[in-house]
Amino acid sequence: MTRNLGFAVLLFTVWGQISLADEALPKLDLAECPERVQETIQRELHDLKIPQVEQIAGKDSITYRVVYKMDEMWYETKVLENGELQSKLLEKKLRNKDWGGTAEVYWIEVTYDQQPYDLCVSVDGKLLSKRRRAKPEEEEAPAEEAGPGEIALPQRMPDAIREVVQRESRGGEVTGVPLLAEDNPRVPHARFRFEWSSGTKEGTKINFKIDRTPAVK
Repeated sequence: MTRNLGFAVLLFTVWGQISLADEALPKLDLAECPERVQETIQRELHDLKIPQVEQIAGKDSITYRVVYKMDEMWYETKVLENGELQSKLLEKKLRNKDWGGTAEVYWIEVTYDQQPYDLCVSVDGKLLSKRRRAKPEEEEAPAEEAGPGEIALPQRMPDAIREVVQRESRGGEVTGVPLLAEDNPRVPHARFRFEWSSGTKEGTKINFKIDRTPAVK
């Protein structure tokens, strides 16, 4: 009986600590955030009503997180304390549905303050993600200017894609040609290889391998 009572007390104590930790997660009004964080959140949420902002303390820095509804879908935006956008993501279930289905997905590069971001947009104009891309250690050679007959930017984007890009690039600059994910060298692709042989001493031999082509960093 004493042993059971001790276990119950321990369980109650742990549960209480978890509850207190959840309650202790700071929630701020936008006006209480650093000015540069305010500016980025206002830009990313456009003209939406801004809910309270969660303050997440990391080892070396603080991240500000906002969860909100846009275009009847839920998004999460994270901003670093210096005002840099870290990520803007559609809820995971819907992101995976587009990636795992047959929908065409476009990738477009947008630059804010010399920092590149990758926009991932479904062909029907749904923003799937907007992520900051780490700069390569060695700068890539600048792309040659598009000549006649090549894709012009941004005039030839599909209308649904163009609307999202114009909205999401506000305050920045579109610096990359919109490409389907399968044509974009920055997107990792999986290649499947199937090997089959029979009549060996060991019996039938089957090998199934998946090769993953790394994305450009």
